Amino acid sequence: MPTFNFSFPTPKQPIVTWSGFRGCADALALATAIQTYQRLFIIVTPDAHSASRLEHELAFFLNHSQPILHFP
Repeated sequence: MPTFNFSFPTPKQPIVTWSGFRGCADALALATAIQTYQRLFIIVTPDAHSASRLEHELAFFLNHSQPILHFP
């Protein structure tokens, strides 16, 4: 996986906002964070279509190795 230089959630800063990604770069960055930190991530998207896209892309980048739960 590539290395990203983004802020990740910490106990002092539990909420982090990322923006400016193109294509599936957001899913790749999230997959990197999920594999690096091995903890629960809650990801909020603006709509159901974005959530579905991200769900499928994360499954691909994580090689279906992590559970992805979609809350409607």
